[in-house]
Amino acid sequence: MFEDAQRRGEARRFLVQLWYPADSQPGVQPAAWIEEAEMPPAIARYLGFPDFFLDHTRLARTHAAPGAQPAQAAGKMPVLLFSHGWSSFRGQSTHQMEELASQGFLVVMPDWQSGRIIERLPSEHNPETETDVEAAAARLHGVAHRTP
Repeated sequence: MFEDAQRRGEARRFLVQLWYPADSQPGVQPAAWIEEAEMPPAIARYLGFPDFFLDHTRLARTHAAPGAQPAQAAGKMPVLLFSHGWSSFRGQSTHQMEELASQGFLVVMPDWQSGRIIERLPSEHNPETETDVEAAAARLHGVAHRTP
């Protein structure tokens, strides 16, 4: 969860997922492709299919290890900001994120409000905050380049 406290007015929270090179994690189960149980039926409805149509996706796993430490050899990583697009979800391009991470990138993937199949943190749309995407990207860029 990322909270942009520098936003004018009240702080805005949104989910952010990071993908990065990691060393092998023995004994760690790979992450589920879709974490939210309500996502497959929502996608099915969005596509005009019955709710059960994508039930099999709950069995799909990624190559990612949740909470893995960054690879020791990774050093500084180029940062890439990936936006999942309208009416989608942050897991839609997992295969691309895994490939980018395997090539040494730190991929930052925000899960935007009001632009997903299901809303995690519903909020009323406010046109005055549309520039928040640029502000959040700039803030994430600053976080990613902070020296430990």
